[in-house]
Amino acid sequence: MDKATEQLYREREKRYIDAVQLRVPDRVPTSIHLSYFPARFTGITYRDSYYDFPKWKQAYIKTALWLQPDRCEYFPNQSGRVMEALDTKTTAWPGHGVGVNSSHQFIEAEHMKAEEYDSFLNDQSDFNIRCILPRAYGFLAPLTKLPPLESIMNYLPFHVLATPEFANMLQKMAGIAQEAMEWQAQVRDMFEELNRQGFPGRTAGIGGGVPYDMISDFLRGMRGAMLDMYRCPDKLWRQLKS
Repeated sequence: MDKATEQLYREREKRYIDAVQLRVPDRVPTSIHLSYFPARFTGITYRDSYYDFPKWKQAYIKTALWLQPDRCEYFPNQSGRVMEALDTKTTAWPGHGVGVNSSHQFIEAEHMKAEEYDSFLNDQSDFNIRCILPRAYGFLAPLTKLPPLESIMNYLPFHVLATPEFANMLQKMAGIAQEAMEWQAQVRDMFEELNRQGFPGRTAGIGGGVPYDMISDFLRGMRGAMLDMYRCPDKLWRQLKS
């Protein structure tokens, strides 16, 4: 990073710090969520953002340099090959479920049934591993064969782990995880390059999901969550607080 770019970086960083600390910055800071715009701007496809990260990185940085915002916001996505291997049920993404130049979409479903509130509230870890994950990712279907986690104690359920379907899942998981980590490393590398180009920011920050959305989007679906407001409001409220 040359001195001029470093100075630009410091000015942008200070602008944001001043705004957050309720001081008056030299001007209003700008932060742009580029989303899929770099693909349109540079002539690549939205699909490339899931399957060709070097091309996506080049497009993203070119777009940032042209727009010159104070900061580029970016919600890190995952490799399309990883999501395919996991048989992801909750999302359609460019080139998989939607067109190569269409935005990703959440696929709404009742991944938790109305009658399963008690099981979820009693032991979320057990329910997430044995119920939610297998429903969200077809590849993880063998997890449904596990005994309740509270019953495992200090022994391993070899009678489940030794089955062909579970052994195959474990064997393939290492490769899938490795590719996922390599993709995330490329995302971090892109942000390091953005930093070098004078744009402050990191791949992740402090944040959290909206409680009702977490239930509506990932567990009960919009219809189920809205009906729960009237059919079992106490259980819905307990889940919102959990």
